[in-house]
Amino acid sequence: MSSPNDRRLLLIAALLHDIGKVAQRADALGGYNKIMALLDKIGDIAPGSSGKWSYVHVGWTFQWLENYQTLWERLEIKESSEKETLYRIAARHHRGDVKDLLTKILIHADHISSGMQRVETESEADEVYGINFRPSSDAYPFQYMPMLSPFAVIEKSPEKFFQLPLKPLDITTSGFPEELEKAENLASKYKTLWEAFETDFKHLAKEVRSPDDFDAFYNTLLHLLFKYTWAVPSSTYGTVPTISLYHHLKTTAAIALALYDWCQENPAERFSLIKENSLEAIAQYRPFLLVMGDLSGIQAFIYNIYQSKAKSALKGRSFYLQLLTHVIAYELLKEVNGYPVQILSMAGGKFYLLLPNTKEVIEKLKAYRKHLQEWLWKRHKNTLYVSIDWIPFGFYTEGKRRLITLEEEDKGRLGTNKPTLAHLWELVRKRLHTQKHRRWSDLLQQNFNEFFVCSEEGGRLGAKQVCAVTGSFAPEKDMEVLNDVFVLKSVYEQITLGKALRKANYILFTQYELKSIAKGDAKMKIHNTWVIVCEQLPETIPENTFVFKINHTDFLPSSFSSKVSYGFLLYGGNKHALYAVDSASYRLASFEEIALIDEMDCVFPTDKIEDNQTNEKSEEQKWTISNRDDLETTYLAVLRCDVDNLGKLFSERIPPEHQSFAFFSTLSFLLEWFFAGYINTFQNQNAWYRKHLLIVYSGGDDLFVIGRWDVVLHFITHFREEFRRFVCEREDITLSVGLLLMKPKFPIHRAAEIAGEMEEKAKHYPNKNAFTLFEIPVSYKEWQWVMDLIPKLCRLNSSLLHRLNYYYYDALVRGGLQIDVVMKRSPTYLRFLAHLAYTIGRYHNEKTLLEVLKKINQFYWGGSALNGGNVDAERAFVLLAIAIQCAILFKRAFENLSKELKSA
Repeated sequence: MSSPNDRRLLLIAALLHDIGKVAQRADALGGYNKIMALLDKIGDIAPGSSGKWSYVHVGWTFQWLENYQTLWERLEIKESSEKETLYRIAARHHRGDVKDLLTKILIHADHISSGMQRVETESEADEVYGINFRPSSDAYPFQYMPMLSPFAVIEKSPEKFFQLPLKPLDITTSGFPEELEKAENLASKYKTLWEAFETDFKHLAKEVRSPDDFDAFYNTLLHLLFKYTWAVPSSTYGTVPTISLYHHLKTTAAIALALYDWCQENPAERFSLIKENSLEAIAQYRPFLLVMGDLSGIQAFIYNIYQSKAKSALKGRSFYLQLLTHVIAYELLKEVNGYPVQILSMAGGKFYLLLPNTKEVIEKLKAYRKHLQEWLWKRHKNTLYVSIDWIPFGFYTEGKRRLITLEEEDKGRLGTNKPTLAHLWELVRKRLHTQKHRRWSDLLQQNFNEFFVCSEEGGRLGAKQVCAVTGSFAPEKDMEVLNDVFVLKSVYEQITLGKALRKANYILFTQYELKSIAKGDAKMKIHNTWVIVCEQLPETIPENTFVFKINHTDFLPSSFSSKVSYGFLLYGGNKHALYAVDSASYRLASFEEIALIDEMDCVFPTDKIEDNQTNEKSEEQKWTISNRDDLETTYLAVLRCDVDNLGKLFSERIPPEHQSFAFFSTLSFLLEWFFAGYINTFQNQNAWYRKHLLIVYSGGDDLFVIGRWDVVLHFITHFREEFRRFVCEREDITLSVGLLLMKPKFPIHRAAEIAGEMEEKAKHYPNKNAFTLFEIPVSYKEWQWVMDLIPKLCRLNSSLLHRLNYYYYDALVRGGLQIDVVMKRSPTYLRFLAHLAYTIGRYHNEKTLLEVLKKINQFYWGGSALNGGNVDAERAFVLLAIAIQCAILFKRAFENLSKELKSA
């Protein structure tokens, strides 16, 4: 293994070893007959006997790689130190009789990756879950079998079958599964996909000039594979196809790289073990590290802002945290000479890396963690903390069981001698949890005074100014002036980032500062990395820069530098409502302006809230709030939302046969696609959402939104419906939501805290899948009943609504009743019924009110179940309180429209 190019050769071979599967299914590269002739000629790249070859996709892999021979020569990875060519190493990953070391490592990596991923079926290779994927005897099953959504197979066999669409990744609808009723021939779709991939790959390849271009080429190639193979099933033979080819290729490359680097440090007996065929023998040496990073203090950091500058700071601070997570993960990889293929997942302030278990890597991880802590303390004190820890492990299969090897101490903590991959995830999370309780431990001894002694400059006495955003005291030299007030320099940079994000198309990560940037763009140094947020790419980009296109997978520019990496990044809610200062200029809308009652009126009286003129408006018009002087302001709603029991979903609910890095990565990616990618499409398709919602943060499985109260209530209803469709109509993968209605000047940090408390209250509702409004947890089925009732209640006059609301206040607040418990026939409740009966009798002559009043009476005295049995009479007591509150707010905010409804 003396050749310096062997490592890069293995990286390419591992990442592209199964690319022939796409070409085979597209019937490309001359077709079946040509590839069979190639196999007959070469003879030793595919297993076979008696002139019959198996795993024939390797022929397409060999042919495609050979077609780009000049590219590999420019990168100087034509052959290994054993004189084996790239094409042969990549193509022979199914041969068990090879001698050269790189091929052996790739074979082991593919076996480990496939062993982790492949879920065998008890049926024939052309049938999965009773669906026949060979409609005729001459049909190829691999051209009929799509990738199934992994959400459909969690914990149980699916009642319905859902496939992911075979097309390039985008943020519109590509991640939504489609119900699979019968198999169809996908050959034409594979052909279209393959041709598009080939076009982009040739465009990338022609820019490569020398071996110095390898890193940029490899990183860009990874994102091309992501775009085109994210929904291509990695295997269609005797398996449940829930793992994409992209995740299989990526995981195989990460494992191969880790094994290679592990061998480099262990050239004796462990080196010889790689030459054997026993995965269990290799696993005993635990050659891998699962590294986890977790950013804590996120909520306190985002919401630690004064109201006067909250709107300006919220987006910038939440965006800064996502950038920080990316910077740390990529810097860690650079420290250990790694590549982005080793990122298993990265979302929601967390990342997982697969690295080699070597002394050098562990020492570099420790050194980086300590240096990062020093920087975090100096820049953010105790507000932000990043935990980084790792678990050594090995992987092997025992029959159909997928097992890992751990150190004895780790096995003792788990209490099992047969740990699985789920145990590994659980263990590394527990280790990080322990580290969080010992935060800053590496810095305490050498920096005792900084932690426990108040310095004159850092304390209140030595400070000359106070930050208008965070309220922190600091010397004037650490401040910037923003709109005639002082803010910390770091806060100023965050606000600038947030403003630039509104029109930004690109994010650049580089080690070099760009001295000049375009007007409206922004830059910031995060740890050792410069981050540039820009609308257009600079004319000159430094070498070794990573350029991400925001929310767009067509990321390859028409011309680019061969030493720059290109890819795409998903970010939820980068657009922001604008306020029209005049006919030609706009600025970001304030909270008060987001809460304006404009010409679109309220969305409550109708479910039809689509915008039919989206495509006819300019970008500014679609996101612009009117500046009319006669507009009034109504309430805002703060929304906090996340997926219920996500940790248990990953650690407990995934069946052992599905537990794999690729399966976990696929689930994590799909959730990130929905919360950070698709949500932009979801918001952009609706005029109310564009103009009256601010998506502060959306990513991983979390969502934080501020908007006009009536728009937010509709938003969460429709968002939940989309989420249910996204998770294959499952009722056991749900969202919990907390809502707080407030005036626009209410302190945002306090509003976020209360909304978080309401979210926790929803999580304690029976079966979860609920949201809390006015401190009352409500299921989505109940909420639909409330939504239907609100327009009817708006026909009542305001005095009656206020009287009814007073009765509820008397019963619930002064009477001390628990609104989230089924009502009992208490004296307070009976007094409420008596008051209600009196009021109904007083207003019975108003014919327009009769229908609603009779129904209210029926709720309490009839005792019958309502809304198809979803709401009983006693539960209606609680739900009607919500409907009445919403009706009062609606009539107060939309008085003119209320009059129209009443007279209708």
